[in-house]
This record gives sequence, structure tokens and C-alpha cells, in this order.
Amino acid sequence: MLKRFGMGDTVEVYSAKRQKWFLDGQVIDTVNETCMMDGSKVRAGSVKVIYDHGMTFKWVPLQQMEETLRPSPRPRPPNAVSGMLTKEASSWLSGRAKQLYAEANQGFLQWWDSQADAEECKEPEYSMYLLGLQAGIVGQTLKLQTTSDQVTISLPDEPEAKAWEKALRIHAIYTGEVRKFYEKKMAGRSNSMSIDTDLQTAIVKKELVSVAERRQAKERFARKGTVMSVNTMSEATMNDRLSIRGRTHSNVSGPISGDALVRKASKSSRGSVLSNRSAPEDDEEPGGKMVGARLSFEPSRAAEETRRGAAADEARRGGS
Repeated sequence: MLKRFGMGDTVEVYSAKRQKWFLDGQVIDTVNETCMMDGSKVRAGSVKVIYDHGMTFKWVPLQQMEETLRPSPRPRPPNAVSGMLTKEASSWLSGRAKQLYAEANQGFLQWWDSQADAEECKEPEYSMYLLGLQAGIVGQTLKLQTTSDQVTISLPDEPEAKAWEKALRIHAIYTGEVRKFYEKKMAGRSNSMSIDTDLQTAIVKKELVSVAERRQAKERFARKGTVMSVNTMSEATMNDRLSIRGRTHSNVSGPISGDALVRKASKSSRGSVLSNRSAPEDDEEPGGKMVGARLSFEPSRAAEETRRGAAADEARRGGS
């Protein structure tokens, strides 16, 4: 029976181009009807996966799932939660309480000065790994403690504080599952990770990198705009989408860095070249390029042929 994957599922992904399995895949999008996504026609039932440290994505149609995707033994991360909270001062030396934007994601509680900083993938002000979490709640205040951290946070009201406590406990359970996964993975490897603290330090470092990679990947590869059914998309509508969204760096005035160009392309150029073709069988998109835009700064074959044809016509007219 064909395994169907849903949003958030951890998977292993086979790349026909690179002839190898990538073990760090995750499903980040699904479609229930045939539509245009990322510049290609995506068939109903397809799933979008990121892998290779969050640097690559592709759409996998139903008929290719069996040979391209397989379930991963890695635990599935809980849903991320986010919102504004107030971090209480730990002592009179550390100043006053401060309002911050926080996220619980893949077993970490992280916070930034603002939501904008998080969305721009800036480094969090602090990251707290929730393994071994002990949480206490008094009214709208949460006291959190792990083996290496402790923090007191306040929420706008008691119901929200209880919701955060529940979410954080779920993420703490996930960190225990992650620990068991790595212990099983490292079993029999006598040359490394023999000391418990060394193993835990390695897990935290690896998981923290994974959180950062997936955050950046979601920003680059996020679905932009409205999903439109191929069957109902009119020619006029498609032309409108092309005219509005089909922009390259030539529209940008002033200097712009390469990183800024990639970010701008990922936000404004998605689907800029739309056609009725289906996505290739191994349609991989590296994150370092203009993601999903199907743009090229070299003349395409069709454009080159058109140019040559025009030049030949001009030469014939000149000779007559």
C-alpha cells in the first residue's frame, strides 16, 4: 500500500541526480488539486520536501513517492508555537523585564527582540533546549528550568500561560525522543560519544543547526501567493501573474548584495515563469540560487533561435 505523507512528516529523500538518499528530509507543503507551484504544474497529491540541510527542495508526485520517499526513523517535531511574552529579570543586576518574540520549535525555546528579527532569520538572543524541562505555573507566570537553564516568563493572561506550558511540555517530550534516536543511532560505535555529557552536547549543537537551517529554508521555500487550479486559471489571469510577479534584479534600483538578491527573488519572483509543463522527475532546487523562479541570466535556447532567425531575415532583406 502506498504510504501517504503529510505536512511535517520526517522522510528520507532519494536524489536521482546525485544517486543517493538524504536522511534529513521533511514535508513542508502538499497540494490536493493540480495547480501551478514554483513555476511548474504540480499534480494533485504531490508533496514538497526539503532536504540536504534545508538547501534543496522538490515536489514529489504520487506516482514517484514509492521510489523517492521513505519514512524516517527520526522523531516528528511537534508543531511550532510563537507569540509575544515577557522575560522576567533573573536578578536585580540583570535589569528590568523585557518583552520579546518567542518560538518553541524542534525542542528549543528561542526569543528575539522582535518578530521581524525572527522572520529575517537573525540569530536569536537566546536558545533554551527543553530536555528535562521542569515547568511551574502561577497565574500568568511560567517558571522553566532544565539542567542548564532557568527562566521566568509572563504571558498576557492565565489561559495563554497554560497553552504555552502545554506546548513546551510537548516539545520537552520530543527532545527525549530525539535523545533516544541518537542513542540508538550511536549504539555500537565505541570510538565516539562514550560520555553522556558529550553525547548531549553534540545533540544540542546538531539540533540547533537543524532548527536554523529549517527556519532559513522555510523563508526561502515558502509558498507565496494564492494557489490557483490549472483547470480554472484563465489566460488573462496568468498574464497578470506574469506581469506582477515576473520580476528580476533588473527592477531593483541601487546596489544590492547577493544575499539580498536571493531573498528578494524568493519573495517576489516565485512562479515568475509559468507554463503547463509538469515538474521534472527530479526537480531539485538548490537554496543558494534564485529559488523557484526558473530564471536564467544566459539567453535561453528559444530566445537565441529567435534572435538568429531575426538576424537572418534582416540579412535577406538587406540583400534583396
